[in-house]
Amino acid sequence: MPSPIGDAILFDDFVGYTVLAAACSESPWEVTAMTSNTVLTVPCEPGGILRLLTDNTDNDVAMVAAGTFRTRVQDGAVDALFRIKVNTATNLGISLGLTDANTESNLMPWDDSCGTLTTTASTGIGFVFDTGGNTKWDTVYVDDNSDGSQVSSCEVVTAATYQTFRIRLEDNGSGNQVRAEFSIDCNKYYEVRTATIDRDALLTPFVAVQNQGGTPHNLDIDYIYVSQSRASDS
Repeated sequence: MPSPIGDAILFDDFVGYTVLAAACSESPWEVTAMTSNTVLTVPCEPGGILRLLTDNTDNDVAMVAAGTFRTRVQDGAVDALFRIKVNTATNLGISLGLTDANTESNLMPWDDSCGTLTTTASTGIGFVFDTGGNTKWDTVYVDDNSDGSQVSSCEVVTAATYQTFRIRLEDNGSGNQVRAEFSIDCNKYYEVRTATIDRDALLTPFVAVQNQGGTPHNLDIDYIYVSQSRASDS
């Protein structure tokens, strides 16, 4: 675990408070895309969890983002980990990662529901899963409203089973795009991209889930961890 002296760190096990709309949140987290669905902590689970619940409206989205925590790769390497599970692996879409916007107006920052990547974030990087498109986890990025290539991990979603996703971003230097490493479940899947997004983009972690076909879903987040090397004073 990085030293808190050397790194700026956000770690949440989601115990002891309720996550509400941005104006009312008692934590760094903001519910940024929802209709009649619910986002709440479940402290009786070991370590606590944050549960995103969609309603039964087709394509309803529940999304949470750390609107008060931003990172920028030109200030230092960024490490982000997400441990999540869903109650069912049918009729749903999931996106998670780091994006330049902490609200997407009830839209997924990126989704693959029609078999073609659609993004609403202008810059971001992470993972996407959608039973309406590629039924495996894919890695994705969008840079200045230009979508990068979508790469399949060949890893599937297993209902009621936790999976851990890691994104590490490293600065390639002025004039170069960010180097990215992706992994699932302790390098069960591992991928490197040497050029992805701009180094100066301000990024916040998020997780979003979407129902499809009018079927409600819940997605449990065990923890989210983000660290960044502190910017140099020199």
